[in-house]
Formats: sequence, structure tokens, C-alpha cells
Amino acid sequence: MRFNPENVELDAIHSDDHFFRITTAKSADDLIQSIRDIGLINPPVLIKHESAYIIVSGFRRIEAISILGEKKVTAQVAESQKHSLFCAKIAISDNSFQRPLNLIEQARALQILSIFYDSSNDLVSAAKALSLPGNISIIEKLKRISKLDKEIKEYILADTLSLSTALLLENSKENHRIYIARLLNDLKLSLNKQREMVTMLSEISNRDGIDVPEILEEKSFTEIMSNQDLDRNQKANKIRMLLKKRRFPEITAAESAFSACIKKLDLNHSTKLIPPKFFEGSTYTLNFLFNSFKELKNCQTKLQKIIQHPEIRKILD
Repeated sequence: MRFNPENVELDAIHSDDHFFRITTAKSADDLIQSIRDIGLINPPVLIKHESAYIIVSGFRRIEAISILGEKKVTAQVAESQKHSLFCAKIAISDNSFQRPLNLIEQARALQILSIFYDSSNDLVSAAKALSLPGNISIIEKLKRISKLDKEIKEYILADTLSLSTALLLENSKENHRIYIARLLNDLKLSLNKQREMVTMLSEISNRDGIDVPEILEEKSFTEIMSNQDLDRNQKANKIRMLLKKRRFPEITAAESAFSACIKKLDLNHSTKLIPPKFFEGSTYTLNFLFNSFKELKNCQTKLQKIIQHPEIRKILD
């Protein structure tokens, strides 16, 4: 494939055609000073399309040149079709061989590359050659990520939304995803709590026939999120408890009643009464901690007090 160096009018470049764009960087500020001081070291790559040009690589370089007030840019113009595998490889390699690509950039690169390969084995080989993940399972996950809403991708980049949670959002209705993602971004939950919240919101929505946006706009939710006296962790805990109570009302009621009884039993740190999982069944576990014969004898006394306490009957009857 031949390249021809040309001085191209910036007005002739279709800067809004982002088919080959890999980078997620939004600003060209870091390039402006460099280009002002020492000029453009690495010319962008363009392809001629009809009477105009399409950017293959160098989106931010062209933006920086434009901000500097230049009217033309020296570019390498490829003799190629508008959307070709050759140009896709140039766009990807220009980014991946200079720096590690973030998750969204990898997803974008693999999505472009997959257009040109029907065979998974061929796609894996091409990805490896371009310093992209070479595992087909990871490739398929990243391709799915590339199709998600732009705002959700930004949360992934900000590390407030995990990859697995983002993929879990695919199972939610399209108009629900962004509302859930915004909530998770605001609360900055751990992976397990993210999954728990996504699952509960989806199950409540499906069971009650209510859209997720409606649930999150209810007064009980908005009051928690807008409460200036609560920090992020407190808000997260209250939202989780609110969802849990709504999703599992019987279990939540049983937990509350059990907690009230435990308080009245006045058990210390070395004694623990454990209910059946999800309060399904009637088998309870009573644990005592001790490290001497004297403490074991004390456990015997504690056991007698528990047996004689009226609250234990409320729990077991």
C-alpha cells in the first residue's frame, strides 16, 4: 500500500467521521505546546474519499493543528478504500504500539477489527499481532462493551463501573441501563454490591411492572440521594436496604424481628446465634468462643440464661 505526502486543507478533512478513532482522550492540549515548539513529528494518516479526506490516525494531532490556527496539515495519504482492513490496522497500531490501550480503546479497536474477520481464529491472530487481547472470550466481552452507551463507557474508564457489571446491564432494558449506571457511579460500590443492586432493581422492575427510572425517582430514593448529611457509604447502605426490603419483604421483616430479639438476648462478642439462610427452615446455630476451661464453664451459664430467656421462644416458636 502506497502513501503520498500531501499538504491537505483542514477544511477538506471530515473530522466528524470517527470510524477509525481509537483514542478516548477528549483534549489535544498536551499536543498543542509540543507542536508549537517543535512541529508535527508524526504526520496523521488520511484516505482520500471523493473530494474530501477521512482521518485514519491522528485525530488529536489534526485538532491541535486546527486550534493553533493552521489552515493546512502535512499528512500521509493512503491509497485505499474508505473503510478497509489495511486502514483499520494502521489506526489500531498507531495507538497500541505507542502506549497501553485502556479498556474502551481495546473494545473499540476489536470492534473495528472484527468487521473484517468472519473467523474467530483469524480475529485472535490479528488482535495478537496488534498488541490487543488474544483470548476469544475476552475479545467477545470487549466487543459487547463497545456497543454500550457512551456515558456507561465513561463510567468504566473512571473505574466506578466494573466490566462485569457493565455486561450485566445488557440484560436490563435499554432505557433502564443509563439510570442504573448513573446510580452506581454516584455510589461507587464494590463489584459484589454493584451486581446485587443491578439484580434487585431489575427483579423489582420485572415483578412489579415498574420501570427502573420510576423506582429511582420515588421520594424514598431521592430523599436519600439528596441528603447532604449522609456520606456516600451511608447513602449506599440505605439504598441497598431500601431495595432489599422491597425485593424481599418477608425476609427483611424476619431479619428485623430477629435483630430485635438478639438485642434483647444481650449476647456478647463471644456468643453468636445464626439463623437459617434466608430464614428458610427451622435450624439455628449457636456458637460460643472460649480458650480456657473457665470460659467454657461460663458458656454453660450463658447457655442456661439463653434457654430461660423469653425472647428465645419467640425466635424458635
